[in-house]
Amino acid sequence: MTSKLISIVIVSWNTKDLTLSCLESISRGVFDDWCNVETIVVDNGSVDGTASAIRAAYPDVVVVENAENIGFGRANNLAIQIARGDILFFLNSDATISSDLPVKLLKEFDKDKSLGVLGCQLVDAGGRVQKSVRGHPTFSAVLYGDTPLRLIPFLKPAYERYRQKNFDFSSAKNVDTVMGAAMAIPKHILDEVGGFDPVFFMYFEEADLCRRIGEAGYKVKYMPDAKVIHVGGASSSQTRSRMFVVYRQSMFSYFRKYEGRLMTTIFLLLYKPLFIIDTFYKAIVEGVKFAYAAFRLHDRTRGNKYRQRFLIKWNFLTKELLGFILS
Repeated sequence: MTSKLISIVIVSWNTKDLTLSCLESISRGVFDDWCNVETIVVDNGSVDGTASAIRAAYPDVVVVENAENIGFGRANNLAIQIARGDILFFLNSDATISSDLPVKLLKEFDKDKSLGVLGCQLVDAGGRVQKSVRGHPTFSAVLYGDTPLRLIPFLKPAYERYRQKNFDFSSAKNVDTVMGAAMAIPKHILDEVGGFDPVFFMYFEEADLCRRIGEAGYKVKYMPDAKVIHVGGASSSQTRSRMFVVYRQSMFSYFRKYEGRLMTTIFLLLYKPLFIIDTFYKAIVEGVKFAYAAFRLHDRTRGNKYRQRFLIKWNFLTKELLGFILS
């Protein structure tokens, strides 16, 4: 059997401890003459000493240092350019893997040459399965999920298809999109479709890539046997209010690409004012919940949760609103 190489690609941004834990899990891997691994970390201008800590603890890891945060997709593209692997496994810095996962991934691709993307089952530290599969985004699904139009029943099926509400995460099946937190793709397919689209700074880059790979005739598959422990949101949690906007801006870029600029402009004329109204209403609700939990129930844990939700929406309304309207 011909020897195979898998390149594990990690993008980090001020997640030093989590990134080191991720690399430690990779170092425990059980490999043989058939399966070899190289690891590439692209550091997006971290100020917590991530790059130097990696070089000290794992000298065999290839470290690419960016002077600033250039975004998730563009950072991955830098790794694609230098990766030597037959398969590239894109892994979040806040994830850890089992020792046999790289071998499982290589065997799956070796078995099915029509496989273009393989998504792993994501679980949290307690073993609870995270929702890591999506359908293609649609105007109807987003209007239901983000605006008061969720009160209109006929939009609900589109939202449930997009969010894959009834998906069985215990079974392997072909899907539209898998989450980029743990996603494997053959190098030759990335070369064929062109890698990540740099227009997406963060969010929707995997939706776009999975769609392009699917439209090129390859399968996008979810594989529950390939489990990855995933914290979730470690980088984005550092700037939650800003990411609240970036997520929507990336969604707008996705729609402009696939639905056309004219239809997206018409959609945004409806979506933006409704989203602002919905966010204002939710900010009031979260503020009331925070006050009640903190001062009436004296429940600090619950109060902090509502306070955080309130601040995300309040900062959007007071600091990010103009940029959102103009995007």
